[in-house]
Amino acid sequence: MLSLSQMLGNVSKAHFQSPDDWARSVTDVLRDAAIYHQAGNGFYRAQCDALGVDPAAINDINDLQNLPLLPIGMFKRPDAQVLLTCSLADVETETSSSGTRGAPSLARRNSETVTRALVGLIGT
Repeated sequence: MLSLSQMLGNVSKAHFQSPDDWARSVTDVLRDAAIYHQAGNGFYRAQCDALGVDPAAINDINDLQNLPLLPIGMFKRPDAQVLLTCSLADVETETSSSGTRGAPSLARRNSETVTRALVGLIGT
């Protein structure tokens, strides 16, 4: 199985996994992300609680459908900071969409998510 850094940093390697290994890698990465956000973000934790979902119980790719999805409109709201798993003080960069279809979306990144994005762009 591949970690998130391995999947982002070497996309061709990720694509050449067997279908079962690919499903396991995706499941593991998304389960770990959901556990991380449930532990560090009260809003996401409340979404999980409302659905009765324990991200740690995600065992295969079919279980992923149980995770709460956040509508894109949430990222356009003035109170979108409730979606952060870090504090506003830890935000290193902000990127916004053009807002051509209404209000712009705002993506905030701390050092951890900036590093993940760079690994995805330049490889491991």
